[in-house]
Amino acid sequence: MGVIAAAAAMLLSTGGLATVATGAMAADGVTEVTDASFLWGMSQQYQGGNPGNSTCNYFSAGTQSEYAAEVGNVRIVHDTAGDLALSSATTKCTGSTGNAYRQLMLLSNGTGTADPATGEAEIAWDGALVANAYGGLVPWSVSELALHVDGEGSGTLTATLGGYGSSMENPDEMIPLEPTPVTLATFDGVTVTDTGIEVLPDYAGVEIEVPDDVGTPQNRDVQGWGSWPQSVVDFHIKSGLSSYWYSSGGAADHTKAASAFTVQFSGAPEVREAAAPPTISTQTKIHSNAAVIVNGRSVDVTAAAQGATEISWERSVTNRKLGAYEEISGAHAEKLTFTATDEWNSKYVRMVAKNASGTVRSEAVLVLTTDYIEAAFSEQPKPVTGFAEHPLRITLAAKAFPQLVQERNRIEMSADDGKTWAAVPGSEGASNGLSAFVIPSLEMKHDGMLIRAVSGSLEGREAGSPGQTAFSEPTRVTVLPAVGDGPQLAAIMHESLDPAVDTTVTLVGAGFTVPKWNEADPNIVSYLDLSLYAADEWTPGSGGLTAVPGVTFSPNASATGTGLSEANMTRQMGTFVLTATVPAGTLDANTKYGFGAYLRANDVVSGTNTWSNRAGDAWTPITLVGQEPEEFTPAETDLTAENRGAVTVPKSARAGDEIEVAISEAHADETVQVFIFSEPVSLGTPTVSATGSFRATVPANAAPGAHKLAVYTAAGVLVGWEELTVTAPATEGGSDSGSNGGSDAGANGGSDAQGTGAPEAGANGAGTGANGANSANGANAANPATAAGLANTGSVSMGGILGAAGLVLLFGAGVLLLARRTSQKGAE
Repeated sequence: MGVIAAAAAMLLSTGGLATVATGAMAADGVTEVTDASFLWGMSQQYQGGNPGNSTCNYFSAGTQSEYAAEVGNVRIVHDTAGDLALSSATTKCTGSTGNAYRQLMLLSNGTGTADPATGEAEIAWDGALVANAYGGLVPWSVSELALHVDGEGSGTLTATLGGYGSSMENPDEMIPLEPTPVTLATFDGVTVTDTGIEVLPDYAGVEIEVPDDVGTPQNRDVQGWGSWPQSVVDFHIKSGLSSYWYSSGGAADHTKAASAFTVQFSGAPEVREAAAPPTISTQTKIHSNAAVIVNGRSVDVTAAAQGATEISWERSVTNRKLGAYEEISGAHAEKLTFTATDEWNSKYVRMVAKNASGTVRSEAVLVLTTDYIEAAFSEQPKPVTGFAEHPLRITLAAKAFPQLVQERNRIEMSADDGKTWAAVPGSEGASNGLSAFVIPSLEMKHDGMLIRAVSGSLEGREAGSPGQTAFSEPTRVTVLPAVGDGPQLAAIMHESLDPAVDTTVTLVGAGFTVPKWNEADPNIVSYLDLSLYAADEWTPGSGGLTAVPGVTFSPNASATGTGLSEANMTRQMGTFVLTATVPAGTLDANTKYGFGAYLRANDVVSGTNTWSNRAGDAWTPITLVGQEPEEFTPAETDLTAENRGAVTVPKSARAGDEIEVAISEAHADETVQVFIFSEPVSLGTPTVSATGSFRATVPANAAPGAHKLAVYTAAGVLVGWEELTVTAPATEGGSDSGSNGGSDAGANGGSDAQGTGAPEAGANGAGTGANGANSANGANAANPATAAGLANTGSVSMGGILGAAGLVLLFGAGVLLLARRTSQKGAE
């Protein structure tokens, strides 16, 4: 039973006036009242959220702007399920959702007279309060309350209204209101008892007039239409609240009627000091190692509150944080435990703490769940190519849940065709992206080996369990020797470039650095340009070069986003593998061509380009069908400790012996050039077998001792080298003369007449005679120790497609015909 209802029951019960009245009874039966109370909630407009849905409409004792629950004879209280609790600044809007709370004004120490015999009463109260409409935007006041009841049971409640008004047009502007005496309520049918009075003011059927130019007219057609007294409406026309006091046809009409008030002659009802509403001391937290939880796992969510007498938990009905919530059955502690399922995915949870003074909710947190996923690579590697002494970076997508982590990415390598595997030193932890796998520095000994990517998670299906590991399928790596310290660039073709057909070229680069943006030149952005040029057009540093149309990278990098920018080059660790398609009819069969790279600085404001930075210059020639490769003389100085390897030869061989040489199977079916040093001597141009081997003959006149055997591609790119110890030739057979012997001259002899640099004689007759190895048909005559000039190098690994060439980032590519750059050609 609410306080108002309880008071009414007491007032209607019988009882002697002498036991309850606080004043003395006069001779004519009139009682002097000295301690009357007045308890009223005004209307449902002041029992919930305000129409603006911000805080609430609330009462405040006194007329000051600051909130007060008690000033003089006035207290602001809440009806809390049968008793009264003093309000506070903290609790003034507690429960103010819809009509969920009861806010009352309680005035005490009212004085006057009451006569149960005649039914007359006159009582007045000193004190004032402010009714804060719209959360305090319209703070209008009530003072000088007085009750008048005549012998017929009719009467009025009068007051003086004042304070401030406002308007919809300028809600933040307060308009002072002149104190105005009004009839606050009218009533009839009231009975004055020995203990007090209960009054339900008139509303239904009360007619008022609203001027056409100041407000909405009264609607007398809606059910329950009516109004407060005309003087109240007139006052609130000035306050800006007029339509809240009569039926206007709006959705809030049912909340406008005056509520009942109670007058108790002998003191006020008991009011307790309200406990503070509960507070959230620790916000909501999901206890999980990962943001997304594996379905089937047990999940703990916690929060903490102070001053709560009741705890519950809520879960959002939809995936909206501000949407509707439903109570979670059986959850009444500060820890919520549940099993992750799809039902919980993308739902919010929060804790609800209550006590008699209010309810608070913790911050809602989002629960994300998903199924367990076995670790696996969703794409597999293709053959890869890189330069020795430079990083190899490949990208492969893998999936798992719990998620794979970058720090567990590594590359493993096998030297026995996959029988055993070992992590490449330095590869674990070298990754610079979740899908990136890195060998910090390739070595020539890696050429032809199998590699595979390995990734892992930190946790398995159960919380705290060992993580998963995923292995990609193996692929073979081709390692190109690096020449010099500058950038490396190579062009790989699956066949000689035929100008009459579309031809795909794979471009491999390493060692490129694109300058970073700096504050000293804030308008300058640098790029690496890579294009196909006619050899006589390759003059880097001289300005914008004329590239072959349709086969180019990054001339409009800032516009297309596909250029070799500083950010891309940094991510790719200075390397790239790109493909370009040279369209049929683009090239002239009689012109020499090559791919060139150089740095370009672009002024993003003026659009001006400059090419003064020569650190990115790199050139690699290509050979067209029908063209002879550029001749070159290999130099022993190119054979360094870093590029040693990728070639297998016997530890020793006799001069004149035929030996087997092995290189990577990636070179199968290629024609290669073989030289022995110190002074380079050609051992021929054999074709590599499917197993990566070929045979070559040691020169019969090779001096005993240590030599270097080097293998080059047909275009003159070093494949690798290894040491070979040559011993003295066999002594049997052969002479300086005879029918099949050789001499320094003769029709078919291996002489200098048609041979080039051949020995004059050999232990087995290899150097002379009609069938001598150095004859006009001998191997060295057919393959003189001359070839195209050494090629250049350089690189950057980038993805994307540019122009008509269709440039695409590849994981790797097989090597059939390989051209290399001539370092810094035309750089000075």
